[in-house]
Amino acid sequence: MAKARMEMNGIYTPHAIGDQNITFQAYVAESTILNAYGVCTVHVTAPPRAHDVALVNVTPSKTIVGQGYSTSINVTAENQGNYTETFNVTVYYRNSTYTGTVGTQTVTSLAAGDKKLLVFIWATDGSVKRCQPYAIIANASIVSGETDTADNSLVDGTIKVTIPGDLDGDGEVYTKDLGMLGKSWRKSRGQLGYIPEADIDGDGTVYIKDLGTVGKNWRKTA
Repeated sequence: MAKARMEMNGIYTPHAIGDQNITFQAYVAESTILNAYGVCTVHVTAPPRAHDVALVNVTPSKTIVGQGYSTSINVTAENQGNYTETFNVTVYYRNSTYTGTVGTQTVTSLAAGDKKLLVFIWATDGSVKRCQPYAIIANASIVSGETDTADNSLVDGTIKVTIPGDLDGDGEVYTKDLGMLGKSWRKSRGQLGYIPEADIDGDGTVYIKDLGTVGKNWRKTA
């Protein structure tokens, strides 16, 4: 008796004549045996994930933000199952000693196979320590019947909170920061040359208010 090696989601054709001993390594939703000219082919289909939501992308709009200012974080959720799902997505920021919450949004009636882009706004305040990188963490709540939960959480990107006007994150507002602002001067979000960190107030354009912030904190350190 020859042993046949079976690969999930594939077709295996035995290469020897005679009885075949096939071992399925996981639950099989469907198997079909076809006989033609003495050749037996077994087609194995893995079962679909009935309920499965996932987070597939987390992207902060800035890597450096001045304390007291806001920055946006884009999170993409996906329904990888076969049923319409409603679930919550929460975004956190975390350093070595502290974890804080950016916010929670509800994804309502997301159809199977669809994705949803969520935009979270992190309004940094005095409780956020300066000159520390914060990891950005997104978490999707587990839906009823879901077993594949490893992809319900995603950690991606860091944001450093510093003194407003410190565009390069070195802890001081000085010439390099002014240079970055100059390179992005009058540029708007989406334009070539736009530097998100230079758009200190986050209004979409690097202009007078941003220059004023650099001037106000000139030579100051975090």
